[in-house]
Amino acid sequence: MNNLLIGIKRFFQNKNTVTILVIVICLLILYFAYSTRIKVATEPQSVPYALRDLEPRTEITEDMVGIRYVPGSVITPNVITDTRSIIGLYVSDDYQIPEDSLFYKDTILTWDALDKSPYDDIQDGNTIFSLRVDLDKTYGNSIFKGNYIDLYFKDRDRDSSGSPVLIGKFIESIQVTDVVDSNYISVFEKTQSEAIPAFLLFEVPDDYYLLLTKTIKVFGNDCLIPVPRSAEYSLNPKETSISSSWLKDYILSKTVNDLTLEEVRNSLNDGGGN
Repeated sequence: MNNLLIGIKRFFQNKNTVTILVIVICLLILYFAYSTRIKVATEPQSVPYALRDLEPRTEITEDMVGIRYVPGSVITPNVITDTRSIIGLYVSDDYQIPEDSLFYKDTILTWDALDKSPYDDIQDGNTIFSLRVDLDKTYGNSIFKGNYIDLYFKDRDRDSSGSPVLIGKFIESIQVTDVVDSNYISVFEKTQSEAIPAFLLFEVPDDYYLLLTKTIKVFGNDCLIPVPRSAEYSLNPKETSISSSWLKDYILSKTVNDLTLEEVRNSLNDGGGN
């Protein structure tokens, strides 16, 4: 036993032997580390992926998710690997997940973490009014959420009959709640190639909602013209107000004035309007 201990002691006292041993150990460590890394990078791992295009704010259900195997090198820390962790969550307001795409942590949110809908914080006594628009009426998509604009009125009947055109500022300093497409998804949550505006949304008092709805019901959607203003106009907005009481009286003279808000909504549901 003593001879063995003496032999071991002499072995480690030999600098050349120790150096060779250290080199061998280092090479073994490098080999196993490299082998492990190669194995992780090349060995297929299962990950969930989107079976179809998923729009912003879409709730993710099981029928929207498939499973595929990808090389480990594809899986970054941001890639979601557990299907159970995304079922019941929602696509972020800022992303559209394309078909066949993997799921990433920064594109999936809980409902509470999503941006609120324009309808979530409507004040008592207010209603969301939607004005049908297109690229021309939004000045090439230059009217943004939060902007304060003016609404002008044009009597199309006078124009078509050859009478003098009636046109003037109708409502001033009205805030744009959102600009949405035909599916009521905010156009600024999509790429520019897909950003086709269909409606401007405004939160207005109920009496303004009634007035605007009657206006469109009688004179058609094209009678209301959104007019953007300067950045200063939005930074220091005035109170939303009727610009011309004469125009208001003229419009009301063409309508039944004692309709309730609910009766106007039912009328729109029966056809006409927006």
